[in-house]
Amino acid sequence: MIIFCNSCIEKREARLALGMDVYPVRKDLRAQPFWVCNTCNNFIGCHPSTIKPLGRMGHTKIFCACCVRKRKVRLTLGTEVYPKYISLHSKPYWICDECNNFVGCHPNTIKPLGCIATKHLRQARAEIHGILDPIWQSGTMSRSRIYKELSNKLGWKYHTASIRNITEAKQVINILSSYRITVESIEGNFI
Repeated sequence: MIIFCNSCIEKREARLALGMDVYPVRKDLRAQPFWVCNTCNNFIGCHPSTIKPLGRMGHTKIFCACCVRKRKVRLTLGTEVYPKYISLHSKPYWICDECNNFVGCHPNTIKPLGCIATKHLRQARAEIHGILDPIWQSGTMSRSRIYKELSNKLGWKYHTASIRNITEAKQVINILSSYRITVESIEGNFI
């Protein structure tokens, strides 16, 4: 099969292989099919129960909060990052093999939601959504308006998945907390 390889930066002939050849130490991936570039030996997984490639072969670079720089990452499935959650098994994720942290993808794409976060950063992002979501869900402010105002105050285009470290997360939480206090005093405690 001919597949685009990100490492070779062109379409290349690829062979089908099993996980035991690609990841010999990963027993859980032994029976999983992978496409392997015949030129550079980079690989990509397949959609569940098929041999259809997940996307382009090889690695791409995404900022990793744990490694504190852009890292070569690979595309994988939820079976690897969330083995206990069957509902996530078919979803694509980008994973950093240096630290094993990962990021999900936008629905029906392999486009990363943002940078690769550590466990603590994922928890901080969840806390941010715990503050942010009730504000726009109450109808007091639209989500796009909150994001626009956050972008203006932070000096960069805000999206929760773009937060790269705990300092940025704390900054966002402080800004959102002032919105929550203002909105609560106008409408009563809705959180």
